[in-house]
Amino acid sequence: MANSLDDLFEEAPDVLQYFLSLPPDMQDAISLRSEEIRSVDDLQQYVELLQNG
Repeated sequence: MANSLDDLFEEAPDVLQYFLSLPPDMQDAISLRSEEIRSVDDLQQYVELLQNG
């Protein structure tokens, strides 16, 4: 399991492509919590939270 979003990007390049497809403001918000995002599920949950927030 990844320790951070950067680790996740290294383990799964498709996750990086997904991240880069998000709007810049959403990328910024996610980047601020990069240490808390350790899996694809974590990332998807945070994206959903931002979209519904």
